[in-house]
Amino acid sequence: MTYPHLRRTYRNTLCVVTLFFLTACSDASKNMDGALFALLQPTSGGLPHEIPEQRPVLNALNVQTRLDAEQEYQFVEIEYSFAAAPPEGTTVRAYLGRPGYMALLSDGSVSGFIKEEFEYNAGEFLFLSPELWASYRVIVVARSPSGFGAAQALSSPPPPPPSPCAGAVAAPATIGDCATHCIQVSQNGAMMELTASYISAVTMDYVYVDLSTSTAGGAGGPTATSYREEFAGTPGDLPAGLYSPPMSSFNVNDFSDACVAVSSIYTVDAAGNFDIGYITGKIIVP
Repeated sequence: MTYPHLRRTYRNTLCVVTLFFLTACSDASKNMDGALFALLQPTSGGLPHEIPEQRPVLNALNVQTRLDAEQEYQFVEIEYSFAAAPPEGTTVRAYLGRPGYMALLSDGSVSGFIKEEFEYNAGEFLFLSPELWASYRVIVVARSPSGFGAAQALSSPPPPPPSPCAGAVAAPATIGDCATHCIQVSQNGAMMELTASYISAVTMDYVYVDLSTSTAGGAGGPTATSYREEFAGTPGDLPAGLYSPPMSSFNVNDFSDACVAVSSIYTVDAAGNFDIGYITGKIIVP
C-alpha cells in the first residue's frame, strides 16, 4: 500500500529544510567574511602619530671681549638664551676655535676647537686666552634627548689699551695755574728743565712744596724729588709770596721712555687753616 500524499509531503519538507540550511549557511558565511574583512581593515583613527622631535632653539649669541687688569689674558664672555623653554634634560656646551678651522658638523658635534666648556652657568660661558688680540669663532650647542640646536658667532679682539703717554704735551709747557700752583717745563738743548712754584696770598705758619718725576707707568723717574719746606719762628711769620723747590733737570738722551710724568704737591698751614694741593701731567721726551 502506498501513500503518495505522504511522499510529496516529505519531499516538500526536505526541500524546505535544505533551502533553510543553505540560506543560513550562506548568511553565516557572509557574516564571517564581513567580520574577517573588517578585522583586516585599519581602525578609523589610523596608526598613532609619531611624537615630533623637541629640539632646543638658541637665540643669537652675545659675545664680549676684554683684557684682564694685568693685560695677560683675553676674556671671551658668551651670553646665550633660548627662544623658548628648552626640553627637559637639555645640556649646553660652548666651543672656542679659529674662525677658518673650527666647524659645526651635521650631528651637532664640533671639530677643530681649541677649548670646550661643559658647565652651564646661568646663560654664560667664559674663555681665557693668552692671545690678547686674536679673533675667535664661538659655537654653543644645546642638546636634548631628541635633538640639538646651535648658534655661532665671531668675536672681535678687545680694543688696545690707551698709550701710557696719552695726553702728553711737548716742552715748553705749563701744568697748573701759575697764579697759585704750577709746573713749568722747558728744554735747553738736550736738557729738560723743570720748575715748580706755589704762591701764597697770606702769611703762613708752615709751607711745603715739591717737584718729582716718574715714568708714565709710575716707576721712578729721571730726577730725584726736590722740595722746599719752611716753618715760621712765630705764628704767621712766613710771608705771603712765591715758594719754589730747587729746579730739576735731566738729559733726554739718558731717558729712553717716550714721555715723563711730572708732579708737585704743596701743603700750607696758615693761622690754623690747613690746605693741600696736587698737580700732575706728562711731557713728551724727544
